[in-house]
Amino acid sequence: MRLRVKIGRVLLLLTILVVNFGSCYAQAVYYDTYLDGLSSAYVKSLDEFIQRFNAEEFHPDINTENKDNLRTRSILTLFDWQMFQLQDSCVKSQIISFADMVSKKDVRLDMEKEGLYAEACCLFSYKQQEIPINLVLVFENIRDDYYKWAVAGANGLMECKLLDTVCNGYMNPVQHEVHFSELSSACDALDKYISIERTVDQLSFVLGMLKTGGLVFEACNKVLFHFVQIPGFTFVVDKINRPDYNSGYLISKLVRTDDLKKQSYIEQLLGKIEKK
Repeated sequence: MRLRVKIGRVLLLLTILVVNFGSCYAQAVYYDTYLDGLSSAYVKSLDEFIQRFNAEEFHPDINTENKDNLRTRSILTLFDWQMFQLQDSCVKSQIISFADMVSKKDVRLDMEKEGLYAEACCLFSYKQQEIPINLVLVFENIRDDYYKWAVAGANGLMECKLLDTVCNGYMNPVQHEVHFSELSSACDALDKYISIERTVDQLSFVLGMLKTGGLVFEACNKVLFHFVQIPGFTFVVDKINRPDYNSGYLISKLVRTDDLKKQSYIEQLLGKIEKK
């Protein structure tokens, strides 16, 4: 009897997997055929990306007379399909499900609301060497209908070894008896002596070095736009330059995230490092 029950459960699981895979495959194949006709779709700006995402306008090659899944079809043209074309059909199906959810719930992007971060990938000079550091900007309200882009964070200092909070420096516990004489040597690498109770703010570190001339801004090479406005998802828009496939401002990364993971994502983006 137990053997029959186990066999029955296995057969049921296999049936579910086959049905789900078949659904994923059929859905992906349908939209693959559709996307083949829009392989050269171009999105010229972030504003145009948002307008197409919100169904305020459509790519000129989309048949708008056919209302069937119109917004879903439009959103799919906003993905960098070269990033996903090597994935299996179920990954594509997840992207299609995302577009369907946005369409059915009428979820819209809004530059004037929280949840949009522009990550400027910059080059700085430090001791006559170029190092990459990213500045993160937000679109914020000044007053009434006036908005501005403002720097809200920085990241990349750990990766380029400019900031090191992993290797903890050790200050003798009796230093209070000798007026903390070790500070004279510790200050050369004070980031190693930060309290475990403190969060390291990379932007403050960058601002201090810019003030003293230790860092010099050279150029902004690229900008990534991080959207965390969509319930259950985070995605990144990148400007893709290529002549023979979909290009311009496109979604290059899509991640399913809950509220807790979104907060962690934002803090990491803004360069807030918790000491461990």
